[in-house]
Amino acid sequence: MSDNLSADIQLLSDVLADVVAKHSGKNVLSAMQTLVDLCRHADSDNGASHAQAAEFIAAAPLELLRELLKALTIRFHLANKAEQVQIAAVNRERDRHATFDRPRAESIAEAIAELKRRGLKANEVCEILDRLDIQPTLTAHPLKAAANDAASSRRCPNSCRPNAANEIRRRKKSAHCATTSCAMCC
Repeated sequence: MSDNLSADIQLLSDVLADVVAKHSGKNVLSAMQTLVDLCRHADSDNGASHAQAAEFIAAAPLELLRELLKALTIRFHLANKAEQVQIAAVNRERDRHATFDRPRAESIAEAIAELKRRGLKANEVCEILDRLDIQPTLTAHPLKAAANDAASSRRCPNSCRPNAANEIRRRKKSAHCATTSCAMCC
C-alpha cells in the first residue's frame, strides 16, 4: 500500500471515528476500534485475535451490532473509494508518460509491444490474442470509460486489442492482422 493511500485511509478513518462518536456514541466507536484492532492482528497471532473478535461479536447486544455493521460498512466503502482514487491517479500518471514507442506500463499495448520486440510476427500475436479472454474492470464513470475506449480505437480502427467476445470484431481483427502491420498490434 502506498504512503498516499495509507494517509488517505487514515484520514477517512479518523473522520469516520468522529462521526461515529458524535452520531452513534463513544461506546460504538470504542467497539468499532476494538473489533478493527482484533481483526487487524488476527493473521499474526495464530488466531487468538480472531477468536477474541468472535467472542466480542457473540456477546455484543443486537443494537450495538447494528451500529457496528453500519459503521464498518461505511469504513470499508471509504477505504475502497480511497483505493479507487489512488488507482485512478496511478493510471493518469502512467497515461501522461506513455508514448507510441513506450506504451503505458501494464497495458495490453505494452504487452503487444513486448511481443513485437521479441520478434513475434503479426499473425503470431493475433493467434495469442485470439486465445485470450481479457475483461477490463471499469471503475471510471461509464461516459469517461466510453470516451477512453473511443480515443484508443481511433489509433487503429481495426486494432488487435481484445474487446470481449464480439465475433465480428474478432474476424475483422484477424483479417486486419493477416494483411497489414498495424502499429498497435504488429
